[in-house]
Amino acid sequence: MNCLLVLSFVLFATGAYAQSAPLQLHVLADGHVRFGDGPELDRKQWQAEIKKLMQLKTRPDLRILPDRKAPFDVVAEFLRDLQHSDYGPHIGFTGIDSH
Repeated sequence: MNCLLVLSFVLFATGAYAQSAPLQLHVLADGHVRFGDGPELDRKQWQAEIKKLMQLKTRPDLRILPDRKAPFDVVAEFLRDLQHSDYGPHIGFTGIDSH
């Protein structure tokens, strides 16, 4: 329990999963994703990140930013992972008005 509390505090303090702003999830054309300006994650790494987010008491909203060259099935795979995880907060798309 104390480890989880420390982990949550570290994530909040570093801004990794800050509650004040939604997380931006960039879906890249090559099948990777990236949180904000973070490193590119493959699908297995992404699924591990979802598990970390699921442990937080208050989960941040996600804003999906698909690369305009990303095939629909690539974006759908990441959305399917979110659906299967039962991720609760709002999930929205941004940046699609220019496509």
